[in-house]
Amino acid sequence: MQANKLRARCTERCDDGDDLEQVIAQIVDAAARRIANAQPTLFLVNCGSSGSHWLEAMLSALPGMRACGEVYVPAPIAETLKSLPEPQSACFLDGLHQLHSWEPAPVGDDDILINSAHSWSCSDLAGTTARAALLIRDPLDVAVSRTFRKPQLRRHLMPDAHDESYLERNIAFVEKFYRSALRRKPATIVRYEDIVARPNESLAVLADMVGRSATPARCAQIAARYSASGQQASGSRLSNVFRGPRVTIPPALEAHAAARLAGLRAEMGYV
Repeated sequence: MQANKLRARCTERCDDGDDLEQVIAQIVDAAARRIANAQPTLFLVNCGSSGSHWLEAMLSALPGMRACGEVYVPAPIAETLKSLPEPQSACFLDGLHQLHSWEPAPVGDDDILINSAHSWSCSDLAGTTARAALLIRDPLDVAVSRTFRKPQLRRHLMPDAHDESYLERNIAFVEKFYRSALRRKPATIVRYEDIVARPNESLAVLADMVGRSATPARCAQIAARYSASGQQASGSRLSNVFRGPRVTIPPALEAHAAARLAGLRAEMGYV
């Protein structure tokens, strides 16, 4: 999947008349300048179904913020990067993020790149240039959403599974992710429920993490435009914020998931 994304991004960049070697050379040069200036990358670490792409899209509406989506590093390449001096590994990662940028235009030397991957690995590899925030949501809602509201993911992971077994897989995934993430004691935690209730405040907190100022009025304007009702009113699809009906599941399955996740939900302040 990552290879397909990179191939598509390279094709977009080459459509402007540059060949691939020119594109890569431009990215390498830009990455070297950016790392020399200690330009940070913002990581919105999450386990999915937590508003990461919606939040990333809103942040990219601020000047000099560039959304890159979910950027991952294959394990063999990650091992190689660990053996390199940090400036070299950081330069590679910056270039990789540039290639994933949602916008085909070249990344500026002062632009902030945003990664919304479901993993800490890329953030860990980035070293001192990383600015990581953990996005969390009620684990029960995440397990239900992953099981019943993401058919494409289900077809990829367990196309022939019954609801019970697929739900159990997602319960285990969510519990493992959050317990591991919380052991890190991240300095910045953003709750999905707060993004929904007060998106302008979440935007301001994350922009400040990377040294960008965002006035309350501008954050409120972006939040209104990117909300489900705002996108519906404008007729524009600006992000993947969910606009469908509320997901319901059989009561027995919901009770099972609630019981399995009761301890974790209590630790995270959701019960």
